[in-house]
Amino acid sequence: MKASTILLLCLALVTGCISPNSIRGVPTQMWEVKGTQAERVKAVTQILAVQEPLPSPLQDAFYAEQQLGDGNLGPSDYVSFGMVRVRPSDLLAWQRKLIPLKIQPDYAAPQPKKPWWVNASDYSTLEFYQLQPYTNRLQGWIGIDLQTKQIYIYTSTT
Repeated sequence: MKASTILLLCLALVTGCISPNSIRGVPTQMWEVKGTQAERVKAVTQILAVQEPLPSPLQDAFYAEQQLGDGNLGPSDYVSFGMVRVRPSDLLAWQRKLIPLKIQPDYAAPQPKKPWWVNASDYSTLEFYQLQPYTNRLQGWIGIDLQTKQIYIYTSTT
């Protein structure tokens, strides 16, 4: 009898602490690198070159990160999406620094969609690589589009 009473009190306490918004789902929050091309390149270079220098300078760069969850009933998860352009002659230097993935990862895209992110129909043409050494995150991939010479970076904490 005491155990069931305690269980009911705990359930009532937890239920009373949950906001109506958390029952409907917590909206995601988006943070994005903005600014001029030079400002974006500088900011994204700082994000990627934490563990070691990049193999070549970036020509252009875009980056967005989404927070999934509000951290109230457990930690929030984060997903990030980046796209960088390098000179075509520098692409081989990037490929030499990266370790190929053996399987094609699942497609992921920012919400709302970003015009610079790879679309689902072109996704299968990318060459996929591990994230290291350009991010501290363990989950995700780097995809290189050999046609457009664009490099896509996806990371996740989930």
